[in-house]
Amino acid sequence: MRSVITVLVLVIFFAQFASAEIIISQQPIEVYNLGDVLDTSITLTTSKGIYDYLQISLICNNYEAILPKEEISLIANGELVIEKSVFLINKFIGLAVGTCQIKASLEDSPQDFLFSNEFEISNSLNIESRIEEKDFGPGDNILINGNVTKKNEKPVTGFVNFTLMLPDRSEYGSYQETIIAGDFSINIPIPNDAKAGNYFIKVEAYEEDPLGETTNAGITGHDIFIKQVPTSLEILFENQDVEPGTDLKVKAILYDQTGEKINSSVIITVKDKNNKILEQVEIFTGEFFEFPIAYNEPPAQWTIIGLSNKMSSESHFEIIEKQDVQVDVINNTLILRNIGNVFYNSSLMIKFGDEAIKINLELEVDEVKKYSLKAPDGEYVLEIIVDEKSKLTENVALTGKSISVKEISDFGILFETPIVWIFVILILGSISY
Repeated sequence: MRSVITVLVLVIFFAQFASAEIIISQQPIEVYNLGDVLDTSITLTTSKGIYDYLQISLICNNYEAILPKEEISLIANGELVIEKSVFLINKFIGLAVGTCQIKASLEDSPQDFLFSNEFEISNSLNIESRIEEKDFGPGDNILINGNVTKKNEKPVTGFVNFTLMLPDRSEYGSYQETIIAGDFSINIPIPNDAKAGNYFIKVEAYEEDPLGETTNAGITGHDIFIKQVPTSLEILFENQDVEPGTDLKVKAILYDQTGEKINSSVIITVKDKNNKILEQVEIFTGEFFEFPIAYNEPPAQWTIIGLSNKMSSESHFEIIEKQDVQVDVINNTLILRNIGNVFYNSSLMIKFGDEAIKINLELEVDEVKKYSLKAPDGEYVLEIIVDEKSKLTENVALTGKSISVKEISDFGILFETPIVWIFVILILGSISY
C-alpha cells in the first residue's frame, strides 16, 4: 500500500514539473552598480497550461529581495516570454548588494525554482584623483582633478566632497564639486592662517538616486604639506630705556602665518642718532644680542633694524640721561669726576666726623675737579654724600688749622707738596748764584 502511494506522489510531482518549464533566456550581465537597471527575460513553456503567479526574487549574500509578482496566463503547449526590468535602488531591492542571483518559481510550486548565473551588484565607485604638487604655502590653491567610474566602468554623474584634514584627522575645511560625465576639477584655497604641517585631503565621490538616497560611493585622498611661511619680524628689548655704561640687550623673533616662532638667522643692525651703523651682526632668532653703551654716551634715540627671510623690522630705544659723579680721596685731596652723560649740577656734603661742609658742584661730562681737604691734625672718618646717598666713607689723616675744603688745580697741588717747594728753592738759589 505504501509503495503505491509513493509512486502516485512521484507521478504527480514529475507530472507538474513536466507541465511547465522556466528558462532565463536573458542572463544578467556580470557587474551592475546601484542605480543601474537590470534587464532580464524569463521564458515559460507548458504542456498543460499555466494560471499562476511567477515569483521572482533577488538573492545577494543570503539577503533576499522579493520583487513584484507577474500574473501568468498560458494555454497548453504555449510559450510566454516575460521581460523584467529592475531598477537597482534601495526602495526596490533593499540591501541587495554583492554576489547575486535571480531566483524564479511559480507561486503554486515554489519548490520548482531556477537560478540565474551569478552577477555582482556593487555600491562602490573608482576614483582617479590627481594633484600636481605636494607642498603648498598659506593662500595657495590646490588644483585637484580626476574622473570617477562605476564598478562596471560607466562614467558617474554625481558629487565629490573634499575635506582638508589636520594631522590629527580633525576637519579643517570642506568643499564640494559636481561630477559631470565622470570628470571633476576643483581649486581648493588654503587659508592664510593655515598652520604649517602635514595635512590630508579626503576625496569622497557619491551618486544619488531620484529619491535623494546615496547609491554608490568611493573614497581616496592625498597627503600634502603646508609650509611655514614668515609673516612678521618683531624686535624685542630687555629694556627699551638703556642706561649709559650698561649693555643694550635686543633680540628678534620671526613668526609664521599662525604666530608660531620660526627658528632662523637674523641680521641685527645698530644705528646711532645720526643713522650711522655702529654694529651689524648675524645671530639666531630668539637669541639676545648685547651691545655696550659707553658711560658718557649722550642721551639720544638709537635704531635697531632686523632682517630675516626677506622680512625686516625697525625699532628704537632710548639712551637715557644719567647724572653721576665718581668720588676718590687720595691723601688729603678729594677728586670728583663726572662719569655721567649729561652736565652735572648738584651739591655734595663732605662730613668730617660730626662736622660737615656743603659744596655746589658743576662738571661737564668727563670733567674732573679736585679739592684740598684740611682739618686740625688727626684722623677723621670722612664721608661724601651725593644726592642724599653716601658715596664714600673712609678713614683719612688730615692736617691743618681748621676744617676747610678748597678747590685746587693740578698746578696748585704740586705746590702743596714739601718736596716740590724744596726743589723750587734749589732752582731759585741756583739762579741767584
